[in-house]
Amino acid sequence: MRLEKHMNSLCRLYATYESFIMATAMTLAFTQEIRVIRFLLSERLAERSFKEGRRVEWREVAEATGIHRATLSRMLNTRGHNASVNNLDSLCRYFGCELGDLAVYVPDERVETSGELCAPKKRGAA
Repeated sequence: MRLEKHMNSLCRLYATYESFIMATAMTLAFTQEIRVIRFLLSERLAERSFKEGRRVEWREVAEATGIHRATLSRMLNTRGHNASVNNLDSLCRYFGCELGDLAVYVPDERVETSGELCAPKKRGAA
């Protein structure tokens, strides 16, 4: 009987410890900084449109590069999108630019991901 009581106490203690570890891990995951590569596709498209004196559409970019329009859209609208080297190469050829003109590294930016805020809100923000 006494051994069973000690075992129950140990089980409760372990469950508390396990909950603490999980809560700590979740807190660290939500407060970590996220680094982002930002694609400058809109800027390159605007430059090309200006040089050609007409509106260049994303459909044209997709056809000329062989990159699906949905992929271009994800590169434009999804923070931290993982673009392939082949796609980056095709875009550099199309726009006639270097990789550094097509993308920029944004260090230590805190971003919203999948609806969960990873950084505290600024004061005065609702």
